[in-house]
Amino acid sequence: YHAKCIGLSPAVLSSLEAYRCNACAIRQHIPPRHPARPNWKQVRAHIARGESLQIHVPGLDELKALVAHGLDVIADVTAFEQSFLDRCALATIAHRMDTLAQELDDKVAAVRRVESLVLLDPAKHKLLPLQWFLHACRLIFCSTPAPRYSQLVVLLNDVTLHKLEFPTPELDRFYCEIERKLARAVTWVTQVKAMDMKAPNCDLVALQAEAEEISHFLVLPDAAVSNFNLALKFHYQR
Repeated sequence: YHAKCIGLSPAVLSSLEAYRCNACAIRQHIPPRHPARPNWKQVRAHIARGESLQIHVPGLDELKALVAHGLDVIADVTAFEQSFLDRCALATIAHRMDTLAQELDDKVAAVRRVESLVLLDPAKHKLLPLQWFLHACRLIFCSTPAPRYSQLVVLLNDVTLHKLEFPTPELDRFYCEIERKLARAVTWVTQVKAMDMKAPNCDLVALQAEAEEISHFLVLPDAAVSNFNLALKFHYQR
């Protein structure tokens, strides 16, 4: 990316492991960080204040209907969450991924229609972990070759960014397994960045073996691999 194009300084860019552009965020249904609309509880509070007045408040009935519809959507999402979790076992997810993804997209669209006016935080908090899970499954099980290092960095950053809580132990273990494997790659990349190319202060053979194991799960960054290969070349030419 050009630093000016994405509004980040070169110093900030140099410290980033991965970056998601706005187009990717929209495509992956990542919500904006600073919503400008009230949530349904705030709207209910406005309704209560309107009802406490001794005068007719225009639009109050419409607000009541909006909140009632929002609560119906939340209940529908809650029921869908349980149905989704009953069908998302890792052993069979590959055969059900497209069906689950379509159903999930339908629920996301229903929530978005209401959220054009009022935020439905409970529904969104239930759907986000399911969206993350399906996105992770596509990266892990459907990527050819393996997913890129930067993709998994962004994937795990989403968990922290949105404070995701996984509703079942299986989903939590799935996340922890990705985190554990990515940590190995992060350690490898850090070691390669820190070493002297012409006089490596680490075990190159061990790093090479580690890279081969890591490559079964993810594709290491090109720059780190190039630097390592250069160090390996100097090592064998000595």
